[in-house]
Amino acid sequence: MSESLAERQAHALQRLRERFQATIGNTIDALRQLGDRLGETPDAPMVVDALRRELHRIHGTAGSYGFTEASRIAGQLEERAVRWSRDPALDRAERPAIVQQFVIALDAAFRQPAGSGGDDSADARAKIVVVGADETAHRALHAEAARRGFQLALLTHEQAQVALLRQLAPVLIAAPVGLAPSIAETAWILGVPLVAMEGRPTEERRHLTAEHHAPYTTVDVTASYAPVFDIAERTAARAGLGGVTVLALDDDPAILAMVQYVLERPGLSVHAISSADELMPALDRLLPSLLLSDINMPGLSGIEIARRLRADPRYRDLPIVLLSSETEAASRDEALRAGADEFVSKPIAPAELRHRIADRLDRHRLQRLTAGLHPATGLPMGARAAREAGQGFARLAADGAVCTVAVVRPIDAGAGAETTAWLREALRIAGALKPSAQFIGHHDANVLDLVLGLDAASAAAHLTAVARAAPSDAPRWHAGLVDAADVVRADFATVLRSAEEALDVAQTLGQEVVRQWQRDEATVSPDVIVVEDDPALSDMLQYALRATGFTYRAFSNGRVALDYLLTARTQGRRPIVLLDVDLPGMDGYSIHERISVERAGDFAVVFVTVHGAESDQLRALKGGAIDFVIKPLNLRILMAKMSSWAASARHPGTRP
Repeated sequence: MSESLAERQAHALQRLRERFQATIGNTIDALRQLGDRLGETPDAPMVVDALRRELHRIHGTAGSYGFTEASRIAGQLEERAVRWSRDPALDRAERPAIVQQFVIALDAAFRQPAGSGGDDSADARAKIVVVGADETAHRALHAEAARRGFQLALLTHEQAQVALLRQLAPVLIAAPVGLAPSIAETAWILGVPLVAMEGRPTEERRHLTAEHHAPYTTVDVTASYAPVFDIAERTAARAGLGGVTVLALDDDPAILAMVQYVLERPGLSVHAISSADELMPALDRLLPSLLLSDINMPGLSGIEIARRLRADPRYRDLPIVLLSSETEAASRDEALRAGADEFVSKPIAPAELRHRIADRLDRHRLQRLTAGLHPATGLPMGARAAREAGQGFARLAADGAVCTVAVVRPIDAGAGAETTAWLREALRIAGALKPSAQFIGHHDANVLDLVLGLDAASAAAHLTAVARAAPSDAPRWHAGLVDAADVVRADFATVLRSAEEALDVAQTLGQEVVRQWQRDEATVSPDVIVVEDDPALSDMLQYALRATGFTYRAFSNGRVALDYLLTARTQGRRPIVLLDVDLPGMDGYSIHERISVERAGDFAVVFVTVHGAESDQLRALKGGAIDFVIKPLNLRILMAKMSSWAASARHPGTRP
């Protein structure tokens, strides 16, 4: 069963918040440094302006991500900085102290959970329990917990008992690597992830963890304790069993019926098969998140199934839970040696089965997230995807080999985002292209990036064949691709942008599944142009556009955006421009005035800004803008307005 649109939006917004939170520490440091520079030159115009711009960015973005108190504080200091820029003598001696006091308040506001509305009570914060750490670790852990907004409980090894831990209800337990094995069972009973903190992971430790499926994740804390809190943030925000598929194999129809009844719930589906002969076709078709199999199967035992799957690279890390009426320790040991992750005895206790399945899925998800992999597909995502895609491109370029970069996106992004169906299709595409690929991974939840060691014609033929072979119920998709040799400045970012341009054209025209980039298409405007200099807010806007099925292009510099808007071909339609006011290079009002004169009627402009005074709004609307949105943004309202803006763009003179 697929997630609802509201659930997908909530999960996507949470991931966007995580990305934003990852930059908060740098933001606070930058403000402190600006405060220090004001201590040296209190009235330096460049320093005051840099402070104002940084606060302006925080004011607009923090509230959009749910940090309303931080947004309010940043807005107050921004107003003060504006006055300083107008009056060099105002608060001249006190400026450094004023900035530092505001920064302390801002730091505390960011430590509140997003959307908490100012409740900074301990109960409002997620808890992490640290067992057996020394005093030096305590100080560093407390500092990181304060910055990340977690409540920290420090226990001795003797205190780490089930009763106390259950009362504390942590989202994560952390312990030095030497203590982790002794508390692994306690963490398992509670269903809480366990992180083993090690000064420097060794190759032997990595091997043992992977080989014996240790029930905890080992992280390197040599440089800092940030990796522990990274995992805690993901764990606190994880979406439970949404989008999960379990494949159940048993020759007893009564057991299969019971398993389906016990496990199925919103977001989790159970597919039942009764013969080992059905296993491999079902695995290839369903791409399940977990296999639940009886041991005593006719023809091929569960033990042998586990052994064979562990030898298959496609299913090497697939969680496997084996069921058996045998309760002897020897049977359990044989199952675990064969590669099973869990051994559950019959008769099955429903509560225990639910707990064991949920626990195993959560551990698998956590291990993949920690490694920078998508929890459902196992493909690289986020920072790891960006790094490995660039490396794959560089390898082909260094060898002088042919290279094609492709981008794949579901046609109905709103319906396809984060659903099991799209993730299965993404895995099917990845499997088909893997022999020719230097890299395949997630640009984001909706988009796959591919770096292929093929010329563009061969890559297009391969992708077209993959699209034609899709199951009838698979989400439809478009692909844009470009031969790196066709791009003048063939660095990876430029080549990837060219592939995205081809994808935008394919999606706009709707005539081709796969489209190769053509040089003149670089000037064809997509549905929406985003002009926003804050990367975090631009990220949110781009997510909203993908989720509502719009093509887009983003700019962070006003002058560069204007150059594009003056030359872009609109092909008889009015693209929407989401336009910030305070931009480097040129302000939004100046951009609007230029295109209103030189490209009259070609674009539908929506201002997105913190400048919400009546005079600002009247200036924009009288100048021809179709709407004026004041930051902080509400993502759901923004997405709801997109269709209204599109209608206004198609019918000039109407208002949303």
